[in-house]
Amino acid sequence: MSNRFFRHILANGLIFIHDGGEWTTPDVDGIGTFWRSDTCVVVSCLPHSEGATSIEGERRGQAFAS
Repeated sequence: MSNRFFRHILANGLIFIHDGGEWTTPDVDGIGTFWRSDTCVVVSCLPHSEGATSIEGERRGQAFAS
């Protein structure tokens, strides 16, 4: 398998990262910057006034679709 890289620049939102199967949303309390459950991770993005949030990662296997 080859490694593939992706990059998205976002602001004022939440990113939900999970696999393709069933997943459970973690409790988002609005206090932290990320939250997790056994099957999902949620990451908060910066507001526009603080600049763009850049999330970079590596995905193995099939190509990442943006």
